[in-house]
Amino acid sequence: MGMRVRGAASLLVAGLLAVCVGASSGAVAGGDRLTAPGIVVSATRRAKVLNLFELSSRGGLHRLLASKRAQLEPALSPDGTKIAYVETQSVRCGACPWTIWIMNADGTGRHGLTYPQPYQRNPTLYDQTPSWSPDGKEIVFSRSTGLDNYDLYIIPATGGVPRETFVGGVSPAWGPTRIAYIQLETNRPGPVELWTMKPDGSDPELITTAFVVTPTWSRQGSLAFLDQPAEAPPTLVVYRGGEGHRYLLPFANATGVTWSPDGEHLAIVAKASPRGSYDVYTIGADGKGLRRLTSGAGASDVSWGK
Repeated sequence: MGMRVRGAASLLVAGLLAVCVGASSGAVAGGDRLTAPGIVVSATRRAKVLNLFELSSRGGLHRLLASKRAQLEPALSPDGTKIAYVETQSVRCGACPWTIWIMNADGTGRHGLTYPQPYQRNPTLYDQTPSWSPDGKEIVFSRSTGLDNYDLYIIPATGGVPRETFVGGVSPAWGPTRIAYIQLETNRPGPVELWTMKPDGSDPELITTAFVVTPTWSRQGSLAFLDQPAEAPPTLVVYRGGEGHRYLLPFANATGVTWSPDGEHLAIVAKASPRGSYDVYTIGADGKGLRRLTSGAGASDVSWGK
């Protein structure tokens, strides 16, 4: 969702709520609905709070855990049995901490993973954008004090003390051998740098500079992200074999992207028109075959697992 920076994220989600409560579904972009099991979505469904839903075999949304607290940024584990996600009292609450939680894929067994503590003058920390290691044993996430500093941490999936990577960044995505992340100087709109590093924080490599939104790795080692300039249609960028391919998307705005388990498709959260609803779409890794999965979902984030 957006650049995954807490300040920007809260404004974006607040905008999503304003647009999606009672919004019309708009036209289907690229064809009829298509079912895609294994997709988890953070959405409002015309309510006032983001909850986690599973996309059913019939294309509907099944709520995994009803809560008055906001649930966002879901990440399915590699084996598809667990969901890491972010929970907060309200995305509109600037003083409320954002914490990472884990639950079973069926919505049971919910428990906290991180417990941010007050930091210096700022009473709140924000833990965001969890991403699983390929073996499912660890989770990388971004921690912010709300003071324009963002650091990457890694924590055992079973819990424990997070260890700092000593790398500043947001929106981490753990791939087969490297972690992708966004590096930015300030919490302001504009082009940012997309980097990758080894899981121990070494060997940083600059990939590109663009309006990067939610980088994502396929299990096969392809890197993708959304290039989303302000007030302009988004572009899906897919790196295969070190070469970047760009596919202009027919959307007014897009906020998230994730790979399918087989690396042949991607799921995208986007809205077709400026006043439309954010919904979930799929598209081939070659930029073809765009299909809409939901209608009027008020989606914010998406994850696609086994």
